[in-house]
Amino acid sequence: MDLSSICLDSNENLNSMENGRYDPLEYNNGSFIQSATHSGTVSSMVTTCGLIYTLAYLHPLPYPSTYAYSKNRLDCIFISRDLAPSIIHSGVLPLYSVFHSDHNAVYLDRDSHLLFGEETHPIQPPRHHSLQLKDPRKVDA
Repeated sequence: MDLSSICLDSNENLNSMENGRYDPLEYNNGSFIQSATHSGTVSSMVTTCGLIYTLAYLHPLPYPSTYAYSKNRLDCIFISRDLAPSIIHSGVLPLYSVFHSDHNAVYLDRDSHLLFGEETHPIQPPRHHSLQLKDPRKVDA
């Protein structure tokens, strides 16, 4: 089973993912691999690795832009086909809804039982304590 996923800000327009070409590279530990036939594009990497675009798994076209200054999709999450059944939700949040950036937040929600064989523990909220670096008893502890 392949459990691969990649999240990236590609700085490459991903609106034309169908142009990816299958071109596997031979792995050579510790050295940069060059190929005259490999385009070096994200779409070729996705095609060669057999990854799927998570937004396309649950949502119809057209996919929203992920960049404030164009209609391009630059930010994305790709996963292996074996992980696809675990996707519950995916999407692109409105600009500035999570943080101040010229990129939209892209998210993926997965079913933990399908991924790990059990439910995950709830994430505990952070404690709101200030650091007490001037109290020697607490610093030493």
